[in-house]
Amino acid sequence: MNQPVLATDNLSVGYHQRRGQSRSVLQNLNLSLAKGEFVCLLGANGAGKSTLIRTLTHMQAPISGSVTINQQPLHHLSKAQLAKQLSVVLTDRLQVSNLTGYELVSLGRMPYTNLFGSLNQHDHQVVRWALHATNSDDLAQRLLNEMSDGERQRIMIARALAQEPAVMILDEPTAFLDLPRRVEITSLLRKLAHETGLSVVMSTHDLDLAIGSADRLWLVFDDGSIECGTPEDLILDGRLAQTFRKSQLQFDQQRGGFRAQTQPIGQVRLSANGLHGQWMQHALERAGYHVLNAKQADCPHIQQLENDCWQVEHQPCANIDQVLAYLGNI
Repeated sequence: MNQPVLATDNLSVGYHQRRGQSRSVLQNLNLSLAKGEFVCLLGANGAGKSTLIRTLTHMQAPISGSVTINQQPLHHLSKAQLAKQLSVVLTDRLQVSNLTGYELVSLGRMPYTNLFGSLNQHDHQVVRWALHATNSDDLAQRLLNEMSDGERQRIMIARALAQEPAVMILDEPTAFLDLPRRVEITSLLRKLAHETGLSVVMSTHDLDLAIGSADRLWLVFDDGSIECGTPEDLILDGRLAQTFRKSQLQFDQQRGGFRAQTQPIGQVRLSANGLHGQWMQHALERAGYHVLNAKQADCPHIQQLENDCWQVEHQPCANIDQVLAYLGNI
């Protein structure tokens, strides 16, 4: 079996306090990241995700245990050596605005340049490659203050990619983005991992995107442990639902997402199939109804008609809105 690119050995992370005391947030972690793997780090707010990321990137010392990259302990590496192995993209908004996209991406070559920071031909080739790999060619001559949040994030990923690292770690890179840009950035990171062999860890709150994109999830539990596995295994064995069990949410294993825990306002029977049936059930459950099989109970019966209209008992309804309105008046 191939050696992991990034690994932890009984790692505990937290905060060093006064008088030599420390407070652990996550304990006894034995994590591994394979070459070309895209991992999403998930957990509730305050669970310790950012603390773990700071420790994995050598920004913060561990409480105990160790982190290795390509079998080398992080604390044995100089800053320049570490920068050639590991790149980081943080949540913080970039304050520098008078640089072009090309100039910012060029900063990723600093571990390889001379004392004057001069770029040679190879450095420029790498910068152009990083821009192209992140679909950012059109941003090369644009100033950062002329870019949208999504464009800036692509440039930041390109800068991290220009370091030619083995591992890229990102702390909530989609936090300030709208849904299309979040999908774009997540898909980009997955593509980079699978096509270039880069190993990627991304902390995120986007559960749907993580389930649909990640090769594996690292789930942070409130007892300070982390469970690892494919999204599908973690859904089927209930561990993903357990991660957020203290919230006012309930995990739907069939749909792979959370929904609010509400007291049902009534029961309905549904006879429908296909896409229309799926979204009718979604609307009924959102409205607070417990949806049963058509043969299970004596309650209002909703039927799908051939023309994709509906019938509640004997009342025809043209769409879902009318079904919900009729149910509300029963």
